[in-house]
Amino acid sequence: RELIAAMRTLASQLAAYCDHWRARERLGSREENSKELSALEEGFASLPDGVIVQDAQGNVAACNPKIAQIVPGLSANQLTGQYPIPAEFEPCFEDGARWSAETAPPLRTLRSGEAVREAVVCFRLSDGENAVVAINCQPLQREGEERPYGVVSSFTDITERRNSEARIAHLAYHDELTDLPNRALMNKHLDLALARARRGGLSVALLYLDIDDFKLVNDSLGHDVGDQLLRQTAARLDEITRATDLLARQAGDEFMLVLTDLPTEDSVDVAGKVAQQVRRKLEAAVTVADAEFQLGVSIGVSIYPRDAEDPEQLLEHGETAMYQAKDAGRGGHAFFTPGDFDPLERLSMTSQLRTALEREEFELYYQPLFDLSDGRLSGAEALIRWKSPSRGLVPPLDFIPLAEDTGLIEPIGDWVIEAVCRQAAEWRRADLDPHLSFNVSPRQLRKENLAHAICDRIGAHGLDTTQFTVEITETAATHESSGVSPILSELTQAGLRVAIDDFGAGYSSLGRLRELPVQTLKIDRAFLYQVPERKEAASIVRAILHLAAGLEMRTVAEGIETEEQLEFLKAEGCSHGQGFHLGRPLPAREMTALLHAQRSLSESRPEASESPAPPVQPADPVPARQA
Repeated sequence: RELIAAMRTLASQLAAYCDHWRARERLGSREENSKELSALEEGFASLPDGVIVQDAQGNVAACNPKIAQIVPGLSANQLTGQYPIPAEFEPCFEDGARWSAETAPPLRTLRSGEAVREAVVCFRLSDGENAVVAINCQPLQREGEERPYGVVSSFTDITERRNSEARIAHLAYHDELTDLPNRALMNKHLDLALARARRGGLSVALLYLDIDDFKLVNDSLGHDVGDQLLRQTAARLDEITRATDLLARQAGDEFMLVLTDLPTEDSVDVAGKVAQQVRRKLEAAVTVADAEFQLGVSIGVSIYPRDAEDPEQLLEHGETAMYQAKDAGRGGHAFFTPGDFDPLERLSMTSQLRTALEREEFELYYQPLFDLSDGRLSGAEALIRWKSPSRGLVPPLDFIPLAEDTGLIEPIGDWVIEAVCRQAAEWRRADLDPHLSFNVSPRQLRKENLAHAICDRIGAHGLDTTQFTVEITETAATHESSGVSPILSELTQAGLRVAIDDFGAGYSSLGRLRELPVQTLKIDRAFLYQVPERKEAASIVRAILHLAAGLEMRTVAEGIETEEQLEFLKAEGCSHGQGFHLGRPLPAREMTALLHAQRSLSESRPEASESPAPPVQPADPVPARQA
């Protein structure tokens, strides 16, 4: 306001001086004119901001020395818009408009006769920094005249002011110690993420992290060491955070990781895999102040819309799950599952599972499996769904653990094998013959007659055992290898293939892996996270592929979600893959349509195709929760 007032005073003084100069000139009193001009020039030169005076044609009549300091390298004529500004200065306004003769504030004022207030322009300086300049323009007008006979413009360097404002804004939304987003920014991010998820039918996962026994660090080594450890923890977590996600510091030793835009069918699985990745990252030794630390972290996971309807509830349930993880022994992660701690809820779900078996409320979906060398559909994995009349579509992770604990997993597993064989027989009658895989639980693997039971079921439907693959978890395969190995040998001798599912998630012994009769390794989807953009993640997947090749095993990459991941896996020699980028899990009816489409494509294409065929996708695939 003071500057504008000074400009107005200066403008009126200039106008008066011009009139006075003409009158004096007519009277011939030049000596007094010179004294007035000298006084005016002294005042002009002492102004704290750059000032330019132009005539009615836009020509620069005068400017003070300060103008040369505003944007070094630019002349007064360029700053008024009379001449173009070189591209290296990259001048633009706050609204994104470019600097030109049409947009330059002094020339706008000359054309319109209206003052310009606080037009902010950013200029690139020769040292790479930016100069932020506020421009104010006041027309020079005589009373009774509409068109200005000139314009006076001030140029104020507000770079430091804007930097201060930016620093204040940054501090308002970032943690001072780690420079991570704080709770306030995370709340805004969550609001936007949930709104986007509602519109797109997606999910958002919140991982609530608490470092175990961190108080001991502060108490024994002091808060300075504790602060250094927190900064290193923030940096390590940031390394595994996707650009679309948000890592924030809640307070003390608590951090939060928000995973956005997750397919609802896959949200539980993805969140669990990221939690494992976080634990592995923080468990690696780190040295601070000559002391070596191995951090344990307890992680609570809550998911929208599975566990919460709004950001507040999502945070509350994430914290509850974190304490549930601590109660379970620390150094692990837990999903928000209130039913696990409510005996009545547990009893109710057990009863409903028994009823579901009797009423056949279960249904199989089929995840397409593709040969990555030519893009052909090579088979499918059978995945169970529970369509509960009271609960809706229940994710497998919400009922399979309970089924394991109660022993119901055995009849459920038997139902799966029977349903797979029944569907395979139906497809064979339609002249469709896909290779199918199904999962067998650790509890089922303890049954000595498992191999005979599976083979008898396959034979009863007139099917060939070579059409099937039995998938077992890495933990079951290696931790109980002495009991499992004979059963796997029986399955292999009978003609079935055996695959280790989620390889890499169970920290298996490679020695035991080598001894098992296994033909396929399915790479855990967690390892594809940030592949290929992160070199470390890509190196791990590459190592697994080389390991499988050395053991003469086929590889299947799970959870392929991007074209970049697909191209990386093909280049590295991965033979097969599945994931949402290739095909979502489908009910039997839609899987049948996909199989017919693949067969038609194969029949219409010559055997020696010049280029790989793209994966066949059904129209409007039905989303399904993935086991």
